Amino acid sequence: MFSSNYKLLLIAFLGLGFFAIFVFYIALQDFEISFRRRLVQDVYGVPVRMKIPVIRLDETVLDVGLTPFGVMGAPAGPKNVAWFNLQPRPGEGGSAIIVGHFGWKGGVQAAFDNLNKLHVGDRLYVEDSNGLVITFLVREWRLYDKNENFSKVFNMSGDGAHLNLITCGGAWNADQKSYADRLVIFADKEYK
Repeated sequence: MFSSNYKLLLIAFLGLGFFAIFVFYIALQDFEISFRRRLVQDVYGVPVRMKIPVIRLDETVLDVGLTPFGVMGAPAGPKNVAWFNLQPRPGEGGSAIIVGHFGWKGGVQAAFDNLNKLHVGDRLYVEDSNGLVITFLVREWRLYDKNENFSKVFNMSGDGAHLNLITCGGAWNADQKSYADRLVIFADKEYK
């Protein structure tokens, strides 16, 4: 029926077809893996609300960037907190930063007035624009002199998602119109 040349050609053609299907299957697997990674990265929206039940904080989250002087901005008023939008979103890998005020003028209650009352293991909750609530656990807190280099706050080493809360602390210096210290709460995402 078929000559041996045609049989060899048919076998080569079928073999090539199976090879092409195999290559396509492998490429599809790579695409699925990269697509899943992309999905995980896009899961987290911008933060819109922060809750810290232990200190009765439940505030809207604004976003800030750099000021014209090249320093991180802060929320305009005492009540809100703000996500530093040049850092990862809360829940993403790396260190998300949320800032808030302490000790507002005239004795007005500020969002982070009670931040120094947090303890290791306390839970913080950030809701994002997708409706996802991300839980963080306080790992430690530290007081830095306002002139001290505390750049590690912005670049946590290691894997995982971190949330660092920054506010003022220490004594008020009326001449400099600034507090002497910066209080930083270091928290890590709780993986369930």
